[in-house]
Formats: sequence, C-alpha cells, structure tokens
Amino acid sequence: MTQMSMSDQPARTKKVMDYIRSPFGLIAIFVIAFVLGRYLTITQPSQTDTSGGQNLAPLRLSGYKFISPLLLCTNPTTKKDFTEYTPLEQKLSDTINGLTASKKASQISVYFRELNTGRWTGVNENDPYEPASLLKLPFLIAYYQKAETNASILSQQLFYDGNPDRDDGQTYRPPVLEKKKNYSVDDLLKRMIIESDNNSLYLLSKNIDLNSVTDVYSDLGVPVPSTSTQKAFITPKIYSSFFRVLYNASYLSRDASERALSLLSQASFKDGLVAGVPNTVTVAHKFGERPIVSDSDPSQLVGAELHDCGIVYYPNDPYLLCVMTHGESFDDLATSIATISRTVYTEVDARGGK
Repeated sequence: MTQMSMSDQPARTKKVMDYIRSPFGLIAIFVIAFVLGRYLTITQPSQTDTSGGQNLAPLRLSGYKFISPLLLCTNPTTKKDFTEYTPLEQKLSDTINGLTASKKASQISVYFRELNTGRWTGVNENDPYEPASLLKLPFLIAYYQKAETNASILSQQLFYDGNPDRDDGQTYRPPVLEKKKNYSVDDLLKRMIIESDNNSLYLLSKNIDLNSVTDVYSDLGVPVPSTSTQKAFITPKIYSSFFRVLYNASYLSRDASERALSLLSQASFKDGLVAGVPNTVTVAHKFGERPIVSDSDPSQLVGAELHDCGIVYYPNDPYLLCVMTHGESFDDLATSIATISRTVYTEVDARGGK
C-alpha cells in the first residue's frame, strides 16, 4: 500500500479536491439526498442516554394499529456494569494510547458488543465522526426493504454514462464501471457494498424515493444527515444499530438480512478489521474513508478519517466491532484499525468466546 503524503503530491491533491468540490461528488450526493427528504435537522431518539444517544427503552417500529415490532433492545446499563470486560477496555485504552503516541492516529474510537448476550464495552465510543461511505449501508437496507414488496426493483436496469467518475480521488479505489452500459439494481447494490463504489451509489440514489432512506435512520433512532448540522455526527456506538438489526433480522426479513450480511462479508477492503483476525474467520463489514482539507486553503490535504465496522463471526460467539479513526495517513489508520481488531480478537479468543 502506498503511503499518503500531505505535501508532495499536488496532482493527487488536486484530483481529490476536484472530487470533493464536484456537485456530483459523494458528499454532494448525500447533501442533496437528505435535503430533498423531509428531515432538515438531525432526528434524535425521544428517549436518550446522555452518554451515547441510544434509546433506554426498547426500540419499536411504529405505524401499526395492533402490533409494535421490536427492533432493538438497549440495555439501560453502562460498560462499567460488565466488569468481565474491564480488562479488554484497559487493553484497548493502552493500545489506543500507544497508537496515538506513535502518531499512527490522532483520534481512535472503539465500540465492542457481544451479539448474543448484549454485553459491551468501548473507548471513546460516543465520539462523532463523518461517516463517509458508511452511509451506503442504509441505502442497501432501504432497497432490500423495497424489494420485499416489489422484487422486480432488483432487476431494474440503470444506465451508466461514465461522466464524471465519482470514484476519482478515492484511496481505496474500486474497479471501474464500464461506461455506456446498463446495470441491474442488484448488481449495483453488490458493487456499492463489496467495492464501496460511488458511481453505483449515485445511480441507486437517483432511482429510489429518498424518504425511504431517511426512514431507515428514523426507524432505528439514528441521526439523519443534514446540512444544518456539523458533518461529524455518527458514533461507533450509534452506527452499530445497522448491523444489530441485520444480525437480529428485526428490520428486514430473514432472507433479506441474510443476503445483506452475505454481501458485507464479501467486502474487498481487507486492511482494517479483517487484517486483525485469522483468515478463517468471516467478517461482515463496511468501511468508509474521508480526506480532510484545510479550512484556510481548500487545496491543502491535511488529514484523513478511516472507519471500519462490522460483525466478526468468532465461532459460536460473534461480536460486533466498530472502529473510527482520525489522523494523517490512510495507511497508518488502516494499521491502527487492524491493531485494534487483533487486540479484541486475542482477548475474545483467550476467553474462549465467553
């Protein structure tokens, strides 16, 4: 992997800046998408935990007369209640301190949760970040929800003209879509998740009622992106809700939830969570990258954010791990995520998954 320089790559910086400032860029896609939606401010849960913004009461789906479907159960407890994971929390803190001291990252946040028991711990798990390509997962969920009542939506053909290339400037660049060609929605969803392809996302965003995407956020009590708030709004703890409802099959059907996690398990990005576990262990995950530019000089690339969140299928005891990072080098941030992932896996393995 090539180390990203903050000063000696003007041509690359210009490409990144052109991409960021393009009205067709990824950021613009989400700004336009959610402004067109009915939410103009961040949607907050009605009952919140002051430490994390998660519902204390069970989260249920509204809109029905006779039923109240359960989506998520959030334990009204803090990580301090799970003393068995105090050693892991300390190891994570030590690891993070070591990584930041060595300048591998300037900020690291971690959320860990046993999926079958609900026990959890974390370090800086409530710190906000800009999600970048993590936002592709709600699009997948929205499409699969539509497909449950209209399966033909997945076979619809969308035309890709190739201009502009919305993947231009990405550090982890996906394979290029063939220009002047039709692609099925199903194929584009696969490319969007497995390769984190922005061109696929753009086509898909034009083909769906954007209210159905914002509904995914509001149903799960997750803040909805908005131009009236700071860009950094997602936390590792809050973002985990998307993976929890897929694992529990409590929002989509069982078949759709299985299909979604299957796609996430094929993600091509291997330098983060995947690099920290044995190659025999399946990881269903989504990553996001974001270049950061100077406020005073938008042509100057001054840093990066890299996140990787997902489910590590430790035998008989899968766990959720979400790591969000801020620093100067994508290489160093990927290494940091892999180190955190290895620290967690080693501790879980030492406990025999219990």
